Amino acid sequence: MRGIYVFAFSFVLGIGTLFGTDNPLLIVIGTRPEAIKLLPLYDALKKEQLPVQICSTGQHTNLVEEIFPLFGIKPSFELKVMKEKQDLFYLTQILLEKTKELFQEVRPSLVIVQGDTTSAFVAALSAFYLKIPVIHVEAGLRTYNCYAPFPEEINRQLISKIATLHFAPTLVAKDALKAERISEDSIFLTGNTGIDALFFIKNRLANQEIFPSSFLKEQLDSLKKEEKKIFLLTVHRRESLEKDLAISLTAIKEFLLLHPDLAILYPVHPNPAIHQIIEKVELQNLKNIVLLPPLSYHDLVYLLSEADAVLTDSGGIQEEAISLGIPTLVLRNETDRPEGLEVGIAKLVGTNPLLIRKGMEEILKDLRNPSKVNHEKLPYGDGTASPKIAKILKDYLEKLSHAQ
Repeated sequence: MRGIYVFAFSFVLGIGTLFGTDNPLLIVIGTRPEAIKLLPLYDALKKEQLPVQICSTGQHTNLVEEIFPLFGIKPSFELKVMKEKQDLFYLTQILLEKTKELFQEVRPSLVIVQGDTTSAFVAALSAFYLKIPVIHVEAGLRTYNCYAPFPEEINRQLISKIATLHFAPTLVAKDALKAERISEDSIFLTGNTGIDALFFIKNRLANQEIFPSSFLKEQLDSLKKEEKKIFLLTVHRRESLEKDLAISLTAIKEFLLLHPDLAILYPVHPNPAIHQIIEKVELQNLKNIVLLPPLSYHDLVYLLSEADAVLTDSGGIQEEAISLGIPTLVLRNETDRPEGLEVGIAKLVGTNPLLIRKGMEEILKDLRNPSKVNHEKLPYGDGTASPKIAKILKDYLEKLSHAQ
């Protein structure tokens, strides 16, 4: 175990960290996916009796606020940066200013970020400027196309250049970091903390500790009585809005017209541009598609658990659907989650209408003759990533304290 920390110690001690190891660990959260994937880690760090606090930047205020009560956690700090029609220039500037002020006030021993959002990147950059070690959860995802996903692909690559420790969710991600000449001693293969959250909420639903919304349960019950196959659709990627989203939705519409035995439930992202595309394609006129408002996370987990298949351009939903063994069509031209393709649960169809319709047809055919999913091959972890990361960080801080 000793060799694991050589790189980390040399990095931290070499630059002269401003703040000591007795200061709190600070988790920075900007969006709902970050909250989902970092709150299990917060809980695991508390169980290791480490001083840990949460900063909610407010990049996506409303979507994040419903997650904290679900896990029984409140943020320690709220930056409230969100404003109407915010763009990347505004977010980058305001987040850099506010994280600088917060970090100087709190004096964290470590700053923990997840994934590839603007909040994650800017918090990492701010910590770097203040010589605070950065911990990157869900490190190593890559498409190597700087505009897909945009701006996330560049954000995560830049965080990897800044971070002291890298927690890779899969072997593919770990290998990507090694290929970029990041020290293997600083990379840890842990699984994905998002799967910890998925299993936690799924179990709470199964044990009736929490309940799905009545409107969603009634909708699903009604469709099941009609013996319809149920697909979950989520599409929202920024890079798809100009033309690809309309192409994808048109292909899905044409398939639905030919298959009245299929029903699609589509939680629609609040972005007005997406609503305009839906109206242009006239999805709202179809009898076998249900347009839903954005779902709470526990409703989304419930819907995932009940769905026969998933069509998505979301990275997180790819991981969740695949971890539940649900056939998935990836509506992106490249994916940073290739593991699902490798185990055969997911298929990359992009925005090609022929591939989308063919993929949906194949799923329907397979659903009529279901085969047993081999859950031993599910690639994103067993739901214990957060305790693994917490233990590593505890050992790291103890060794760092002794070195000082």
